[in-house]
Amino acid sequence: MLTLSDYVNASNLAYNHSAGPPARLTPLMVNVQAVTSEVDSDGFDGAAFVNSSGQVIIAYEGTTPNLTSFGLGTLGADGAILSNQTPAAFGDA
Repeated sequence: MLTLSDYVNASNLAYNHSAGPPARLTPLMVNVQAVTSEVDSDGFDGAAFVNSSGQVIIAYEGTTPNLTSFGLGTLGADGAILSNQTPAAFGDA
């Protein structure tokens, strides 16, 4: 069973790309590749993890307000949502 700690660890990894997989979780693999996606210009980053029981967590990085390509992409996505539009990041998910 997934725990609150599992969710926190997966979320922390979404924001800290240099960290290894969260404790008790492994990257979800499809065709020998980890299920991850990052599209900086859209402000999208996400990864999927699985526990030993086969339960999956999908973790996303949220708004990062800075002047990097990713940061500007997240702010653009937020602006689209605020304007009642669908940001490209939703399609990336």
